[in-house]
Amino acid sequence: MENNTTLLTTNTNIPAVLETIDKALNSMSHITGSDYVTGGNIGGFSKNLKEETDLNVLIKMAASIISRDKAYNDAAQILQLPQYPQFKVNGNHKDEWLKDIQLRIAIITNDDKIKKLQEFKDKATQFLSEEDQKAILFKEMGDFLNTLKS
Repeated sequence: MENNTTLLTTNTNIPAVLETIDKALNSMSHITGSDYVTGGNIGGFSKNLKEETDLNVLIKMAASIISRDKAYNDAAQILQLPQYPQFKVNGNHKDEWLKDIQLRIAIITNDDKIKKLQEFKDKATQFLSEEDQKAILFKEMGDFLNTLKS
């Protein structure tokens, strides 16, 4: 994200600050807990990865999936199997597990940032003048009406 601290003075245009905060929040909007592909349960771990907050444990979960996938494929080659089913843990393959673990890490590492940005937005909104509020409303309405033309 670009450096926006030069915008911040006591004479700062509040709508511009809110727009900057909204852009930052939108850039993180893809990071939600609703995009998990797996069930989240990996044998040998007491918590579901969707509830895990310890980065160390999440890395161990990834290591477990990666090493088990490698051992499985190595065993299939040693057994000289020309074809064999793809390695899965609880119905999901390695890439799906790793994607979910990466998502969980993103959620954990960005959660504080999202909360702080929302807090700043709430505080800054209190300083909007009536004219600024009207301008924002009209812009939002115009943007919405433009989508109806499509």
